[in-house]
Amino acid sequence: MLGIYDISEAEKQFVISRKFGEQLTENAFYHKLEETNRNVAESFKESVAEAARLLDPLDIFVVSDLEATRETLVTGLVREGILIPMNPGYPNSYLYRSDPNDVARSEKDTYICTSGSRDDVGPTNNWIHSDEAKSKLFQLLHSSLKGKTMYVIPYWLGPKGSKYGQAGIQVTDSRYVVVSLLLMVRCGEGAAEDIGRSGSFVFGIHSTKNLDPKNKYVCHFPEENDGNGLIISVNSNYGGNALLSKKCHALRIASNRARREGWLAEHMMMIGVRSPDGRDTFISAAFPSASGKTNLSMLDPPQELKNQGWSTSLISDDIIWLFNRDGVLNAINPEAG
Repeated sequence: MLGIYDISEAEKQFVISRKFGEQLTENAFYHKLEETNRNVAESFKESVAEAARLLDPLDIFVVSDLEATRETLVTGLVREGILIPMNPGYPNSYLYRSDPNDVARSEKDTYICTSGSRDDVGPTNNWIHSDEAKSKLFQLLHSSLKGKTMYVIPYWLGPKGSKYGQAGIQVTDSRYVVVSLLLMVRCGEGAAEDIGRSGSFVFGIHSTKNLDPKNKYVCHFPEENDGNGLIISVNSNYGGNALLSKKCHALRIASNRARREGWLAEHMMMIGVRSPDGRDTFISAAFPSASGKTNLSMLDPPQELKNQGWSTSLISDDIIWLFNRDGVLNAINPEAG
């Protein structure tokens, strides 16, 4: 349970049946999740019902079939002029324009929220007490999806089957966010078994509302959702503020969990370099944003070195999770690709 409402069984069943009960019985993701872990499936239903009661959407769409979802959403966005097709020589490339006042991650509006004190979050983070943050956010979010569809994106961070991965659920009113997440994370039916096996999930709520820059918040609650983490983002549709699996989950919530469990969630790139004798060397580096992580991670040897047998492999261009396994530092890329 998210702790948004003390929602009764009757209320939960009402929200579920009114909004998406019939869809769930036919939804391949939910069916597979229920087969894998009934407790997680029930927690999924309860959490989505709580979010729906707060946001009051017209209907709910749970992402399961990735290709069908992408085709439907992209076709609609192109028809409405929201996505603009680019050079046909590069298929599936589109231009999307965000609001002029919503073009970057907003660090000043980004908070870690705990029930303790500012000392909980360190000197480089903004802090608000959980109670104060929830009071403010729930007022902003109340009925903010009225007349809209609430999209539910279940996702898995990490390689499929990895014991180091983590599950997440994001709800959003933004089709741009849905289409982007279909590329960035392993989601839908293909993520169901991993989500069920993990036994828990981070929950993220995103509402574009009216994109009011004076009421923009990106808040992280590591203690909420039974200690698994709750993320709330409102009044932004820019990637880093709205795609909650990325900086919000894979870095901020994950780093809190990593501190407790003894591993690292870092803003770092990683590239593999294979020498002519077949030896693999992995290089990782922590650069700030816009300092070259992606450029270095996508390095391709010049043809002369390729002819000698050198090759490179992209592990991650932005985030890695690092684990000590038998005295060896191992890393995974939580994102897809």
